[in-house]
Amino acid sequence: MEIFHQIDEALGFIWNHAIFAVSIVLVYEGTCGLVSGGNRRSNFAALISGVLIMSLMAALTLWVSHTMVGVNKMLTTPDIGELSTNWGADKTPEEREKHSRSFASLAFTSSGKTVKYFDRTAGWQRYCPTDVDLADREKGILLKQQSQQLAEEAYSVVFHWLSYGMVAAGLGVYCGRRRTKYTK
Repeated sequence: MEIFHQIDEALGFIWNHAIFAVSIVLVYEGTCGLVSGGNRRSNFAALISGVLIMSLMAALTLWVSHTMVGVNKMLTTPDIGELSTNWGADKTPEEREKHSRSFASLAFTSSGKTVKYFDRTAGWQRYCPTDVDLADREKGILLKQQSQQLAEEAYSVVFHWLSYGMVAAGLGVYCGRRRTKYTK
């Protein structure tokens, strides 16, 4: 299974960088050709194609960033307080213990806070997290960190697309002028 993951990563790397390289070449060639006075129609088509690809990829990465910010907000839970001492008075002691223990487990896994739960034999006790609770808490923290990191990385990639596109256009203008200068 690991080999499929590695192949997928390699193909994703090639695919992303191929799109990036093609769009930069199209912008460069289009601006260079337009400035030097070559075939206007094909140069304009190359320039527009490169700009559209770059704009589409920048918009896509901006969408990914925005989506990950939304996921990160969804993973943030409100502060969970203590249950009142008369909570669940209408339930049987078994149900009261089961539901209050579930509430305490949720409070720990979502916020790391230990709250009191109802123990039918000893009354209200401070919750002691289980190994499962600790593992769930760790997974939640890791997921939140990864979504935040992905949002930040995607946001910075937007600026890479735009800045490299502008550099390619600038180099195209520069080289187009030099080409015109030497052909006259």
